[in-house]
Amino acid sequence: MEVTTWAEVDVSRPPGEVFDLATANETLPRVFHGRGPIPGIRAARVQDGGALREGCVRQVTNSDGSVVEERIVALRRPVTQQYELLSGFKPPFSWMVRSGGGRWTFTETPGGTHIRWEFHFVLTSPVFWPVARAVLSGPFRGAMQDCLHRIRDLATSGGSA
Repeated sequence: MEVTTWAEVDVSRPPGEVFDLATANETLPRVFHGRGPIPGIRAARVQDGGALREGCVRQVTNSDGSVVEERIVALRRPVTQQYELLSGFKPPFSWMVRSGGGRWTFTETPGGTHIRWEFHFVLTSPVFWPVARAVLSGPFRGAMQDCLHRIRDLATSGGSA
């Protein structure tokens, strides 16, 4: 069983510029602070030290001490970034979630760029659906929306990754 959520924001900057800022490893700790039981990001790096690219594995270190590994499934500048979570969930989350992933879509608009971030988790059992749905629609979605607002603010204030 899969549980999904999404967040969206409009940014008054061109898609290439917004894409570069939003997908940079250095940006993630600046913009994803978590919310409630959802940990913030402390650091992100490509496992082999190379550039972010399709097929690479990125390690994301969180404020709860977990290190999540994600494989970059698609990276097409300035349109999309898609990833799947490979490992690193801590209990009690690991008891509920088998896998997950996300997709960022950057769409050119007359005023700049529209970002849509979709996220999904595959549950270990349907029994966890009510709890997972509550977490995803509450604190997780809030953390996603906060993150997108920070990206918008960074992009429009001239901040760079």
